[in-house]
Amino acid sequence: MLLVGGIVTTAVIVANRDDGDEKASGGSSATTDGSPTDATSPTDATTDTTTDTTTEAPTDGPSSTVPSTPYSPSDDTGDDVHLDVKSSDFEGDWDFKYGDVTHKAKLRQSWDHASCAPVETGSVFTQQRCEYAVQWSYSALNGKARVTHIFLVFDTERHAKAAEAKVKDKDFDLPDGSIHDDFVQGKWNHSVYGNVVGVTIGTTNAKVNEKKLQSLVNYMNTDYKVALLFQS
Repeated sequence: MLLVGGIVTTAVIVANRDDGDEKASGGSSATTDGSPTDATSPTDATTDTTTDTTTEAPTDGPSSTVPSTPYSPSDDTGDDVHLDVKSSDFEGDWDFKYGDVTHKAKLRQSWDHASCAPVETGSVFTQQRCEYAVQWSYSALNGKARVTHIFLVFDTERHAKAAEAKVKDKDFDLPDGSIHDDFVQGKWNHSVYGNVVGVTIGTTNAKVNEKKLQSLVNYMNTDYKVALLFQS
């Protein structure tokens, strides 16, 4: 499945990459212990990303499941983008090609989570008014990589953008099988469109080309984001 392909995809990516409120190519790569470092954008995927740094190990998030701030009608504005997403919106394998860039990933499993609890540490996203999550898990790079894409769906665009601006890899506690538990390499990237935060996490169980893994993660994240744009 190619979510959105060809010249139209790239034109939209370029048009939206410079949006001051969004980070289409923002995100981080994960070291072999799951700690984040700066990631490259899809257009910079050939940059050497082999030097990683280590940060503190993940810690549990807030224990309360009650949002930290109450909803207010003023959170919405007339031009807000509000989307609902389900796993059946994007079915099948991911087959991406643009120019010299080619990526393939075989769908392993998908989830329609009733809340954000199944993918979060503690209630870190629920506290920020995340309402539910949708998730896909793929196998790629000759079975050595396991890549998962997650949509966190928030009540408002403002809350989604605020959450995406401070998201960390330690915020995630994913269902079994989503990624390789004892991974050798890890990369991740995140972006936001409307009330939906998209996070792509890729891990391997053996050494692969670092730039290829980062490119796969970056392009999948951006492709999903552009697909949302065409749904709105």
